[in-house]
Amino acid sequence: MTIISKAALAAELSVSKARVSQYLKSGLPEREDGKLDREAALHWISQNLRSGADHRKGPARARALVPTKRGVKPHGDPETAVRALVYLMCRVQFYVAGTAVDLGLPAAMAYALADQIHMGLLDAAREHLQRFGDSGLASRFVLDHPDFEKWQPDWADLAARAGEPHDEDAWSANLDKLMGWES
Repeated sequence: MTIISKAALAAELSVSKARVSQYLKSGLPEREDGKLDREAALHWISQNLRSGADHRKGPARARALVPTKRGVKPHGDPETAVRALVYLMCRVQFYVAGTAVDLGLPAAMAYALADQIHMGLLDAAREHLQRFGDSGLASRFVLDHPDFEKWQPDWADLAARAGEPHDEDAWSANLDKLMGWES
């Protein structure tokens, strides 16, 4: 156990002393002598507080500093993380596609936007899942996850809303052309 001052914790997390006082008011455990158990404080902050805009300080920094026991994975288990990420990726894709069609964009453009959003989120998911020590986890589980198809946009409905025929093959070819992937 490492005992530190509130000022030392503030410096380590790149936050103000006032921010550490806010953490204490939110429930950060404090010793009777007014000092902090560094490991307990980092763990509490990493588990109970959300990161702000700067992901290099505060709770995000605490999460990076939390010591982990060998074999213990941070932030839950991989399957739960994958399920949450699949759901998030698909919901965002669903809303982007629907909003694009509702704004009057052609279904092919909605398809392209949703695909690009999906690919960006998949890259972010891979980065997040690397914390579990397996860089292939996202590729193996996300795209093959049983809920993946269930949460996809209803392209037939979106095409109907756009007043266009449902033709995902043509949309995919259009996306390839837009991205310069056509052979």
